[in-house]
Amino acid sequence: TGRRIGGMLPAMALIQHLPVIALMLGWLPLWAPRAVAPDAGRVRRALVLLLGSALVLRLALAGLGMGLGGVGLGATLIVAQAAAVMLLATLARLALTAPWRKGGIGFRFLSLAIGALLLWNGERSGATVMLSLAFLRAPWLGVLRTGERFRVVMVGLAAVIALVVGTPDLEHLSSSLGYGLVLVRVARGVAIVCGVHAVLAGFKAFTTDPSLGIRRVSLRLTLSHVLVVTVPLLIVLTLWVSSAYLGVNADRALMAGRLVEREATVLETSTRATLVASRSPEAAARAMAAVRGARWPGTRVYLGREGAFTRMHGHAIDGERALAWWASGLDSLRDHGVVDFGGERWLGAAVRDSGRALVVLAPIGDVLDSTLTPIMGADLVMLRPRPLEAEFDSLGELSSALRDSIDELDLPEDTADSIALARVRSAARSLGLPDSIVNARQRHRGVVLASGRDTLSAPLVNFGLTGQVQVRGVRFTPDGWQDDTFALSVRASLPSILSGLFSKVRENPCQLVPVAALGALGLLLLPLFSTNLGMVRGMGRSITGAIRALREGAQAFGEGRLDHRIPIEGDDDLWDAAQRFNEMAAGLEQAREREQERARYENELEVARRIQARLLPSRPPVVVGYDVAGRSDSAREVGGDYYDHLDLGNGRWLLVVADVSGKGVPAALLMSGFRAALMSQDDAGPMPEPDRVASRLNEFLVASVEPGRFVTAFLGFLDAPTGRFVYVNAGHNPPLLRRAGGEVEMLREGGLILGILPGSTFESGSTTLADGDVLVLYTDGVTEGADATGEQWGEERLIATLSASHAGS
Repeated sequence: TGRRIGGMLPAMALIQHLPVIALMLGWLPLWAPRAVAPDAGRVRRALVLLLGSALVLRLALAGLGMGLGGVGLGATLIVAQAAAVMLLATLARLALTAPWRKGGIGFRFLSLAIGALLLWNGERSGATVMLSLAFLRAPWLGVLRTGERFRVVMVGLAAVIALVVGTPDLEHLSSSLGYGLVLVRVARGVAIVCGVHAVLAGFKAFTTDPSLGIRRVSLRLTLSHVLVVTVPLLIVLTLWVSSAYLGVNADRALMAGRLVEREATVLETSTRATLVASRSPEAAARAMAAVRGARWPGTRVYLGREGAFTRMHGHAIDGERALAWWASGLDSLRDHGVVDFGGERWLGAAVRDSGRALVVLAPIGDVLDSTLTPIMGADLVMLRPRPLEAEFDSLGELSSALRDSIDELDLPEDTADSIALARVRSAARSLGLPDSIVNARQRHRGVVLASGRDTLSAPLVNFGLTGQVQVRGVRFTPDGWQDDTFALSVRASLPSILSGLFSKVRENPCQLVPVAALGALGLLLLPLFSTNLGMVRGMGRSITGAIRALREGAQAFGEGRLDHRIPIEGDDDLWDAAQRFNEMAAGLEQAREREQERARYENELEVARRIQARLLPSRPPVVVGYDVAGRSDSAREVGGDYYDHLDLGNGRWLLVVADVSGKGVPAALLMSGFRAALMSQDDAGPMPEPDRVASRLNEFLVASVEPGRFVTAFLGFLDAPTGRFVYVNAGHNPPLLRRAGGEVEMLREGGLILGILPGSTFESGSTTLADGDVLVLYTDGVTEGADATGEQWGEERLIATLSASHAGS
């Protein structure tokens, strides 16, 4: 197998580097010109590839951590690298899915190139940072809807959890796998960073649109109520759990500190009582060893008398002769508490009576584990300060330096041991190393640096997450014994704290009372939950029904069914909008009916206009020696103005201009009646008499027209061969006769307007038209026409215009 693996190594190395070569020399230049606006379909396919690559990578990491060997290890590594390459390649494609000038694609391209170079050189940290920078900020998220972004968040969160939780440590494979493992680790790190970024981006999308892209209003309303209830509930539960956890730990820490103080006091009291009551100091020492040793097996007992200090029970402690200094200094030192001595911590007591001294030390670990932990139901740990970084490369280098400093001393053996130990530990502390790392060897001038770790100490990272308390005691330093305080950490498990109220019911039946209170509170919350759920469902049904009704109404309107009405089923803003919708529909229906009626009127008026246009001359007559022209512009579709030129035969012509009172259809009807009456006149004879024609028309109109209606008219009879012109003016605007020489005459002879008084009489006027004369017959629509300021045109401007046009036809 070894030979096979050896033969595969060159091929494996080539396979390992091929992805990076392709990434650097092929994929990036090919993808960069294709950098365009992101496409939703492409993004979705890329996300599927990302998820698949992350899952394969996770499985491959698990396989690498199983301790495979030989061909299995090589095959698993190749699979892991393939998944890593696919992950990085897909992320690179997403990063470059943007226009060049938008989204910082140039920066991302540069970051990809630098990351690939660092990966080529095996720089794992730098490659991870640069590739993460390239993949983080990308505009492709903008093409996804809110619901899709939420799913991206879930995928990112799943990828992070899969690549973080339970991932095996592969440090033991670094030397054998080399570059291949670097590629896998870079891909894993980049995936974790991008997964966290996806979670943050999804949270931003959620705060922008909390509906998560749900279109149904009822579901959105339910979701909003669930969020309104659950989010504060989760916050409250989190605060309650954290406060309960920290509060219980703090209370237990305070209790633990009091118990430690109580145990130390009891130890001191029992030691003093035993020393005073015993017949001999040796008997007192043996009694304390028997009692305390049975409870705490690691107990040490020391007896001091007549200048001698002897260990009576237990194993030796480095520099234990210094305990005599504690016993001799009890006037200024605490006589019980935590004792920091010999690189360890103890629960100790020192008493002195009649020249005799008794010192009892019990390992603090035994005291905490066997006595306090069962009482507190929590883990108790003595904390140590955070060690500083040592200035030596190894413990061996530090040991050699410390031995050199001790060898310079020339002291008695026992004294040298104690003083050397103190000095060496002082030097070790100055280097940031704990006292437990330095131990003195009895009967040897030297120091041993322990590589183990004090089992009673804990790193400072636990500080703040557990209960802390200061317990009092004494510490041995290079300057001697001194009072000090020590940190005690107490930490109970979260499940035990949360279940403590229920787990001890059998042991303490009184706990049934708070349990019952909590149960009653929970039962009270059920009606509130039911009420809230019913309110949400009722609101959802009301809103959904109103929206459905409005949608159906809009559809009916789109189909032209304006008679559709929405049935009102509620009393809120939406149903009020539905009511307004019905009112709008009724208004639109009425408007449509009015529009249809108006169209009918307009159609009828158009017919009337065409009929009236046929009553007016269609073209000017041909009269030898004369130019005749006429024009009528009605203010509305039909009107009451009328003009005509009737051929009476033998060169005789009747020129008529009339103006019926009013406008519109009534005036048009009266005008047609006037024309019919005019056409029915007997115009036989050499020249009709205008006054008689006017009288007959007046009688006809008086008998036919309702009171208040009238007609102004000018009737002129022209004998074309002779130019003789006889006329009657029945209340009409006087026609203007401009002579060839420029003089202007007004033809006024006539009488009252027609249709007002029966029996009205009229007078005829007479004149002769010569060559070059111009006769203008008009209605008040010409002279009374006004501009925007209301000023009328008037007869003066008409006369001036007529005088100025003497050269024209």
